[in-house]
Amino acid sequence: MPDENNQRLENKKTSIKTILLVEDDSVIAELLIQMITQETHYQVFSVPDGLERVPTIMLSVNAPLQEIKRRKIMCMRKPFDMYKLLETIHKLLV
Repeated sequence: MPDENNQRLENKKTSIKTILLVEDDSVIAELLIQMITQETHYQVFSVPDGLERVPTIMLSVNAPLQEIKRRKIMCMRKPFDMYKLLETIHKLLV
């Protein structure tokens, strides 16, 4: 039984959810990070200008095309082919 309990604890440790916080005011960002990490079990990363610096692929049935063009991000319509998604990820990160 102890091994089973240890395995459950390990599984919980590895399934921590992550939040990407986009906030251009560093004081507000720090306040939000503290609040979220103190009140939840989520991991928080903060960036000041978001999608311009973070490789992004939007997966959507009804994508907002003007916003995608304005932000210059990649988009794939749902349903999507898994191999095309993996290829797109590779192209985006290389």
